[in-house]
Amino acid sequence: MSTSIQYQLNNGLIGILPIKQLLNAEGKSLETRVSLLGKMQSDKVKERYLKGKCDYRIERIGGRPCVIAKKINGQPQRAILMFFGGGFILSPDEKDYDNLVDYANATNSEIWFPLYPLAPRFSMRGMIESLMAVYRTMLETWPAQQILFMGNSSGAANCLYICMYIKENRLELPYPAHLIMISPGLCIPPTAEQIDRMKKKEKTDHLIPIKFCRGIKDILMRGSPELNYLADTLSYDWTNFPSMDVFYGTAEIFSAYTPDLIQHAKDCAIDLEMHLGQDMMHCWPQVRTPEGLQARQEIKDIIKRCR
Repeated sequence: MSTSIQYQLNNGLIGILPIKQLLNAEGKSLETRVSLLGKMQSDKVKERYLKGKCDYRIERIGGRPCVIAKKINGQPQRAILMFFGGGFILSPDEKDYDNLVDYANATNSEIWFPLYPLAPRFSMRGMIESLMAVYRTMLETWPAQQILFMGNSSGAANCLYICMYIKENRLELPYPAHLIMISPGLCIPPTAEQIDRMKKKEKTDHLIPIKFCRGIKDILMRGSPELNYLADTLSYDWTNFPSMDVFYGTAEIFSAYTPDLIQHAKDCAIDLEMHLGQDMMHCWPQVRTPEGLQARQEIKDIIKRCR
């Protein structure tokens, strides 16, 4: 498949950025690098990307800021709990806010966008408790059948983490109506078979090194051993979980999860729709290339079908 000039330029730019080299570590070396990235985190909402583009308010839920946005003068038909990505260590950037605004306007949805706690300052427990507080608050306003979870990369994994947490703790909370997951990291660390498949994609994935996938669990789960089950979503019983749409680019290492994901969804009787972007990078719908915009339109159509 030939890709657009815009895609090639964007992918080439990512290839010369140092993010993959920075994360290509394990053990103490990875901890040191994650600590440096942690100092760049921000708890402030970047309102310059929102003003004049949508109606929004900022609420503190569970001690953290949460943007709640909708189309200007709109009457939303549904709500989306949207999780930004970044390996659980990077704060949302301009592309995340662009997505927030775009989906709010194009789908007439109310977007809930929490700036949830990140590693290494917070453990998995802090992150999950924060996200659960947001979901509980949403349920005070919206029925579960009108709520979708949506995320990219590590944010996509959060869609599953919340459902798993509800089930594991037998909480009297309903699941959302649907999950939309873009390039989710499903097993940390990956299995030996998954790593073998990842190695075939390592040269074409300019963002995520395999070593990071192997090493980030120890950082995330420190102080939260009771949540270790979240690290391997494909070993957890998904029975009665919501239907799912999952997007992977065939050039990214996370596409190695695809066969296991398909089999696990089948085993748990989950309605799964896979979307494989030929020769596409990690989280390609985030970027406004022709290929990214096409995938984004697919996602908008999925959202509009959920009422």
